[in-house]
Amino acid sequence: MDGKGAELSLYGVGAMNFQHGDTYLSPSKQTAISYAVNKKFGSELLTYCLDLLQELLSRKVPSVADSLYMQFPKLFGLLDISSVPILIEAQRVQVNYLLNENGGNPAKNIDRIDRFISDSPENANAVLQQTNFRLKNLIPVGQLHAWLIKVQKWDPFRPEYTLHSVGLQTGSRDKGP
Repeated sequence: MDGKGAELSLYGVGAMNFQHGDTYLSPSKQTAISYAVNKKFGSELLTYCLDLLQELLSRKVPSVADSLYMQFPKLFGLLDISSVPILIEAQRVQVNYLLNENGGNPAKNIDRIDRFISDSPENANAVLQQTNFRLKNLIPVGQLHAWLIKVQKWDPFRPEYTLHSVGLQTGSRDKGP
């Protein structure tokens, strides 16, 4: 990767910088899987909100089950869903589609990844786990591949899992009946 139109394969991931609203990518499959399986509702922000809502309901906090429900019935409906974590691999991502995790130029991170991979490939995964990117452009569906993550043994840092490929199709979304 030379940072000038080079391409990367990256995995969809959440972020620990507590900035919400963007899509984050990681060159580490393990990091992406860890984020996916540790957030019950996919999104870090949504998971924290729904966990709080569930706690308020379990403590029978006044007006939560009635007034708040009347204002946000769709939010309450999310409490009853069963989610399945997914991993999305974005292949051949153009470097100019990326920012560093904090919204700046990704060149230093890409250079660091290149250096570690060439100098110390056996230790590169440690750097990959700590180097995430913010996605600033849409990636064509043809460059994406998705897997369902079936967790066999949950662990917050090293879950045991199997991946099951899911086909992605281009074209219009299913609009339902």
